[in-house]
Amino acid sequence: MSGRSRRDEVTDWLQRERRRSAALEVRPDATPTVRTSVKRLLQTLEDALADLERAIADQVQQQRRLQVAQERLRTVPGVGARVVLPLLVACER
Repeated sequence: MSGRSRRDEVTDWLQRERRRSAALEVRPDATPTVRTSVKRLLQTLEDALADLERAIADQVQQQRRLQVAQERLRTVPGVGARVVLPLLVACER
């Protein structure tokens, strides 16, 4: 499995857990154990995503071709530091 596909999986899991967390906010019957479990899993997934994004950024810095592609994408209006890596990953597929 590549770092890119793993990043996509972790991003999907994170989105699902964020939805669960939001749903728990409006459910007064949710137990503290469940709330704590969701918060802990959210933190774990956020940490994993950050690690994967750092690894992807490191890979970009090691490959001139990816650096050039990243620089080109950054010239597009609205593409900043937060958006460029996911776009670069999508373009490399």
